[in-house]
Order: sequence, then structure tokens, then C-alpha cells
Amino acid sequence: MKSTIQLCITIILFLLNTILNAQDKTVLVTLKQEGNSLVTKAINNSNSQQEVTVTMEVKNCNGYKGPVTKLVGAKKTVEMVRLTPLPNKVPQVSYNYSYVPKLSDAEIAAQEKQLQEKRVSVLGEINKGIILFSQDGCPRCSYAVTYLLENDIDFKMVETTEDEAKKQAMWEIIRAENPDITEITFPVFLVNGKLSYSIEDLKGFTSELDVFKIN
Repeated sequence: MKSTIQLCITIILFLLNTILNAQDKTVLVTLKQEGNSLVTKAINNSNSQQEVTVTMEVKNCNGYKGPVTKLVGAKKTVEMVRLTPLPNKVPQVSYNYSYVPKLSDAEIAAQEKQLQEKRVSVLGEINKGIILFSQDGCPRCSYAVTYLLENDIDFKMVETTEDEAKKQAMWEIIRAENPDITEITFPVFLVNGKLSYSIEDLKGFTSELDVFKIN
């Protein structure tokens, strides 16, 4: 029985880790056996603190009561969940995870210095390069900005929260393409003049901008 359980665990963990490693490199979540425990860890490969949430489906194990959210510092690894298999039972574990940047005070100060040269007061040429329209209090905007900065991707940033002229300019661009639209989800991108907003797969979208990396 023990050898069968061990084999099942090994196969399941191998498949899960292979899939997760292929999906994302900014934050990885792994599930490995440590002694008599199954341990889930979050690995932050980025240069900024991330808030990671792990959600699991667990059978025949103790140690999981619901979604777990923890802060994981830049280039750090944090244990998220430790499971204890029940005696004479085959553990069944699956999980998924999400994350958003939650910058530390020092990281916020450093990012603010970087953004000073990215912000524009006049929109200017809109058919070349990357223009990012953002608003305050927008986690998706924070993710996009952090990704672009960390990956040395050249862009201009237009903040619309307290500037009606910039907000109006953004809406004029959007309504030139879709006159009837009244609501959007930030951020809004112009990439070589191509407009994108209400982006469902923001992580996939931003990863495709790596071609604009500064050499």
C-alpha cells in the first residue's frame, strides 16, 4: 500500500509542477513531498513583492481549510500550505493560484523614480511604441506597470485619474473605434497604434510586449 501511495503522489506532483512551470515564470507554486508532509510553496522570481493566493482541492489530507493568501518578497520562497496525508489513504491534491504585485514601501519609492521619466503630459505620437493609460487604485494597472518596468520594456504612461484632458483624449481614441462604448476595464494600451482595453488575459497580453525591450 505504501509503495502505491508513493507512486501516485510522485506522478501527480510531477504533472502538476510540469504544467505550472510551463504556465508562468513570474511566480511559481510547487507541491512537493517533505518527509510525511505535502508542502506547497510560492516562489517569487520577480524583483517586487507579490501577494499570492493558493486555492486547493484536497482529499485524504489534513492541513487545508480554505484559500491561503501570503505576501512573498522579491526573489523569495514562502511556504503556503503543509498537508498531512491520512493513514492508509491515497492523497488527492489539486490546486491553482493567482498573484498581484503588492510592492513594499521601498519598492514603491523605487518604482516612482522610474515612472517619472515614463509619464507624459502631452500624448503626442500614438502610432508608434507603447502607450499605457492607467488610473489610481487599479491592481491590473499596477501589474502591467510593474511587468513593463521589470522587463525593461519601453513605454509611455498616461495617468487619467485627476486629469480630465488626458481622460477625454483616451475616450476619444476608444470611441473612434467603438462609438457606443460607455464602460471599460483598465489598463488601456496603444501598441503601435493598435488599441486594446478590457483585456481578459492581461498576463498573456503583457508577455507579448517583450519585443519592445530596451536593448
